[in-house]
Amino acid sequence: AELGRKVRNAVAEHVILGDGQPCLIAIPTAATAIAVAASLCSVEHHTCAISVPFCDEHHHTRYPLLARVMREGRKEHGANRGWVNGKPSPNHTYWLFDNVVTEGGSIFDALSKLDQDGYQTANMPILVVVDRERGGFNTLRAQGFERLYSCYKLRDIVFALVEHRLWPRDYLKILKNELQLPVTV
Repeated sequence: AELGRKVRNAVAEHVILGDGQPCLIAIPTAATAIAVAASLCSVEHHTCAISVPFCDEHHHTRYPLLARVMREGRKEHGANRGWVNGKPSPNHTYWLFDNVVTEGGSIFDALSKLDQDGYQTANMPILVVVDRERGGFNTLRAQGFERLYSCYKLRDIVFALVEHRLWPRDYLKILKNELQLPVTV
């Protein structure tokens, strides 16, 4: 539930004027459960009363965060053929969502699948739970994507675990070497 709220809040924080109702499209499989949790959390009335803001040309209203499922394999039969369970709607702003980004390969693969299904992917917002800081967002930026968001960065997770004495301080040195970051040890 906490991770669902974190994702829901990240979307709410980055919705911009002119966006349609936000809808996460989760890259299978780990991100799927998290996206569904975020969507369910946004419609709970008692523990998660904040819904994601949505503006239209008439007034400011509130709608819940939606989630769609991307399949691991393209469906070639039935009503919802394709990679995603549903056709694109002009009333939605679709957010590509993954649990982690490293170099960006799975995101580029998912964007290609969304293109095949008719989704507008040019500067589609992209949200990940963890940015491993291995160049994925830089590569996406170089391809023209500007709306790139993460709930956490790898360095923040490692710092928190070390600070709370759950991991040894040596892990900061490992992080510094792996990411080539200026890390104070």
